Amino acid sequence: MDIETYGRGMLKRVIGVIFLAGVILSSSCHKALPLPEPGPQYDPRNISRNDTYSVGPSIAVGPDGTVYVVWMDGGHNEYDPSRLYFRYKPSGGEWSEVEILTDTTRDAWAPQIAVDPSNNLHLVWESDDPTPGVWRSNIHYRMRSPSGEWSDVEVLSNTGTALQPRIAIDPSGNVHVVWNDGLKMKYAKRRPNGVWEGPEIGPIYIENPDIAVDVEGGLHLITEEGGGNDIDYLYLSPSGEWSEPVNVSQSRYISWYGSVAIGEDQTVYVLWTDEDWGAGLQTSIIYYSIKTENGWTEPDSIPGTRGMPRAKRFFDYAGKHVLVWADGRYGEDIHYLVGNGRIWGNPQVIDTPGGSIAVDAVKDKEGNIHMVWSELLNLGTSDENWEVFYEEINPLN
Repeated sequence: MDIETYGRGMLKRVIGVIFLAGVILSSSCHKALPLPEPGPQYDPRNISRNDTYSVGPSIAVGPDGTVYVVWMDGGHNEYDPSRLYFRYKPSGGEWSEVEILTDTTRDAWAPQIAVDPSNNLHLVWESDDPTPGVWRSNIHYRMRSPSGEWSDVEVLSNTGTALQPRIAIDPSGNVHVVWNDGLKMKYAKRRPNGVWEGPEIGPIYIENPDIAVDVEGGLHLITEEGGGNDIDYLYLSPSGEWSEPVNVSQSRYISWYGSVAIGEDQTVYVLWTDEDWGAGLQTSIIYYSIKTENGWTEPDSIPGTRGMPRAKRFFDYAGKHVLVWADGRYGEDIHYLVGNGRIWGNPQVIDTPGGSIAVDAVKDKEGNIHMVWSELLNLGTSDENWEVFYEEINPLN
């Protein structure tokens, strides 16, 4: 693993030459300056680089190839208030300086980002009321223009019970946002002219939802049913009608940590983790089902995903399937698989220095997969800390 290093040997030689020249040119004695203390050395994939907890990253890639990452940061444990931190990297360029997008008056959580066809970046997040003894949470929104200017904060929900925002943008530039409001589904749409429609109450209670949009502007949503018993799927047509929910997991075990994806040919895929507590720990495995004209295919397991697979992202392009996931256990790495139809290759591992969770990933127009995740470093020591890591791969090469 490459780590930034410092040219201390070269520095000593330079200082030695300067000192020798000083002796020759002057009859007085001069002390050589002390070597500067070396700064912290970081894994080059570490993009947060601080001593506070950096967790929950979300990633997006714009049409011009710019990579954007937002994450939660600012506290020294999971109970400290956090703010939203932001960096971006132009295609072929370097990472920007960190921007802090929220203030300290409210605890900012669960950021989600997406980019529209005009290179505007859209951000939603959950913000908690910090008043002692009071718990209130609402959904907030901001937009960043291609020139780098951020809009004012807008409040999408003021009920005080809003959680788990999700965002997706269709090819026409409509921004779709879904969230959990006292377990009720809330849905709002922002038109390209900046006008919001809704929020409206959806037809189902939701928990840990995920959404994706197709080329026609239809919204595909999945959610855990009954606190993790099954995975339900719903569809919102471009004209505004919701379908009836369909149980796609149909499992006798616990089904959770779902993800929905739209393939290159607009095929809809739903993935989830099945967990049989009776079989013991670390026996979970990822399953998937495909939407067809005749309904949903029989759920099928993906080999090589056994363990505690949680956060996951699925891509279907160039005739291949690519699955990226984090195992969910401390001390584990990021994994990915490449398949074709129901045939999958061997799991590939992205080696990491600590414990990897909460992976998010997105594909650019060149077929590269950009991923971010939370990495637990120095577990069990006084230097224990969470950092945000980024890596780019081309799994089809």
